[in-house]
Amino acid sequence: LKPSGSSILVAWKTMVLPLVLPFRGAARMLSAQVLLALAMLQPTGSIAPIVTPSTNTKERCNSAQLDHKTGLKDYEVPINGKTRHFVLYIPRYYREVGPVPLWLVAPGAFNGPNLQIKMAEMVRYAEQEQFAFAALKGDKDLMNVVLRGQEVPDRPDDIAYTAAVINASRQNACIDAARIYCAGYSRGARFCARLASELSEQIAAIAAVSGIRFPTPSNATRPVPILAFHGTKDPVNPYKGHGNPEYWDESVQDSISQWVKFNGCTRNESYTIGPRVVAQRHSACRGHADVELVRIEGGGHVWPGSDFNFSKGLGHKTQEVDASRLMGAFFAEHPLPDGVDAGLQGRAGRGGNSKNLDESVSAKNSKHEKEVFA
Repeated sequence: LKPSGSSILVAWKTMVLPLVLPFRGAARMLSAQVLLALAMLQPTGSIAPIVTPSTNTKERCNSAQLDHKTGLKDYEVPINGKTRHFVLYIPRYYREVGPVPLWLVAPGAFNGPNLQIKMAEMVRYAEQEQFAFAALKGDKDLMNVVLRGQEVPDRPDDIAYTAAVINASRQNACIDAARIYCAGYSRGARFCARLASELSEQIAAIAAVSGIRFPTPSNATRPVPILAFHGTKDPVNPYKGHGNPEYWDESVQDSISQWVKFNGCTRNESYTIGPRVVAQRHSACRGHADVELVRIEGGGHVWPGSDFNFSKGLGHKTQEVDASRLMGAFFAEHPLPDGVDAGLQGRAGRGGNSKNLDESVSAKNSKHEKEVFA
């Protein structure tokens, strides 16, 4: 997971792919092995691409899924009689490399999906690595998660909502069911931890920025790989805990320790990413479910490595580590284990019309479609 440059990979994807892939007749003449080798070109020691071209796309995806328009599109799903929204992004060369991974992007408090996409610069990274993402939208822009990673019972059922988002994304696009992940910021990070507890049969791994928690009780049916980023000077969710009593009690280290125990990890090692960034990795875990904490000395309540202009009141933003790139490398190492049921229905049946999602899910033409690669 040690980060380094990937200039060859970026050059290939930004300069060569746009010239080669539009000529689909010629591209199809390349064997899957050759296309895979070219797509993964990068310097020694750099981060591997998240997605690898499928050798049996036609067997795994239907024509309607493969023809899904690229870019951002607004979707609606019915949950418990109410209409909920999310934003789905499909990368430019999706048809050539699908099925692709799906990242669920869980926003911080009062962040709409579009703002969270910008904070994490998710479009840029999804284009570099060719994965899809679904940005969630909480009721009143608040995902339902409070103290110890639990829900408020009288608020909307966001587990059913997320399961419906996964179902809708899989039915409408060519998604790799073994590579569905959650990447969250602040409250969204706590919600990702909740998904690891409640949807462990569908969520392969999670990455939490400024908000890792261990849900108590945990309903996970298997060990879940965990990656967390946290600054020691976080003014919102203090590293040492004892923050807002409504949702932030134990320290970051305590939460990590509970995940380590739950996943049965027996090996611990640390390595330096930058002068003020140290990663602590717990491995030799059950089910290859590693737990990693990236500790940012003096870091604030921000998305590390992003160029987004965060409020100064949220503290220092480091450029010594790119959170999105480390997430991509971590996720690439942790697909859903063989034998885990990643069926379409899942928990969506609690409140959504999951039997006919292809009919009940609607996509609206959005202004985003004109801003795909801006």
